Amino acid sequence: MVFHPIFGGSADNPLSRPARTYAGPPDDVLISYPASWGSALASIPADDELAPITDGELIERFDLDPNFFTRHVPAALRRWRESPSQSPIGILGQIEASAAAEGHVFTDTTAQTRAIGSLLFVDALSPGDVRSLAKDRKLIRIGGSIASTLDDDGRRRLFKAVFGFVLWERRNRAKCRLGMVKVPKVLFRGLRDRDITLPSGLARRDDEPWNFHFCRTHVARRARLLETPLQTVAGTSVLSFTATRSIAEYFTGDEGNVVEIDPTAFDVVSSWSLDPALANPDPVTGRQEREWIVRLRPDFVPSATALSSRDRTYAYSTRDPIGIELLHHHTHARYELESRRVEACFAYNRSGVGGRIIYRIDDEYAFDTRRATKARTGFDPVPGPGRPALGLIYFTQEPWQSRHKNIDYFENDAA
Repeated sequence: MVFHPIFGGSADNPLSRPARTYAGPPDDVLISYPASWGSALASIPADDELAPITDGELIERFDLDPNFFTRHVPAALRRWRESPSQSPIGILGQIEASAAAEGHVFTDTTAQTRAIGSLLFVDALSPGDVRSLAKDRKLIRIGGSIASTLDDDGRRRLFKAVFGFVLWERRNRAKCRLGMVKVPKVLFRGLRDRDITLPSGLARRDDEPWNFHFCRTHVARRARLLETPLQTVAGTSVLSFTATRSIAEYFTGDEGNVVEIDPTAFDVVSSWSLDPALANPDPVTGRQEREWIVRLRPDFVPSATALSSRDRTYAYSTRDPIGIELLHHHTHARYELESRRVEACFAYNRSGVGGRIIYRIDDEYAFDTRRATKARTGFDPVPGPGRPALGLIYFTQEPWQSRHKNIDYFENDAA
């Protein structure tokens, strides 16, 4: 299974096989908004009228596909949980949902091909609607997909489906605005450093410790988050957040930041409390994510207090106590807590998959878990509010070796 930029490693890529070759004019390859798009959007009722309308009434009133709410929306949400780029919900971040919309819907052929594929995934389009793009009689490929457009019938079906998703979003938003569904006061999202692109790379310095370049890059990415609209950094305005901070921390992979937002920064697209397809535990992680899909305000930039580092290397290098819970592999922490000496390290499970943090107190020989240590001694080895870790250092030490190497301290001049 080969990765490609549209559908990842998906074995059921709907555009891996050619359709009939597009034979229309070159300037019509990119799909444009129909003349009726503005009037269709203008026909959507206000929040107080829209919120109580049932699925069946929306289908009848706006001539949607009869299967839209029973098949297309649930399938789109399932795809979203697997990969947002494979779901039609992602189209909501690209289209112009205003009566003034005109011109091309998608910025380029890649975005258009991704959108067509996502609608094929949920059966909102059929393969017969698709037209493959070719140049000099050779199919144009984007990774493992064939660049595509739609015939006239396919374009009508595309806009019917997209309008349905706009209606679905607007009704969910109305329910939240009217208080029919309670929106959390704070939502969280884990942002991995590797997903934040810097305008220019940072040169590595030959005379600096290995962790310094990593820390400077982390600080630069944090600075970009604090000075650039989040939708610009993420590449879309429609993103998933969670009402549970620990879930957001999990999705950083301990290599990024957690950003928090309040309702002034977004409008609701969907949530686990609005759509049953989001309510079950994630099929991959097994976690109840309490997921909210939101549309960010275009100018939203997180404040410094709403952005917290969740990065193990940066925590080790700055002597941040949060690094104790992020210990991994052969990294240890040593500190003094309430006049007791503590050493903490990571221990793999016997299966070799996953592990836990274990602690050794004073001159004890054996390490033990936090719970077991508290039960045995009455002492909590983890620092917290009012219980600072004094003289905290992090170091690496191979198993069964006495020699260790301290991780060099990084001074964040931008802090």
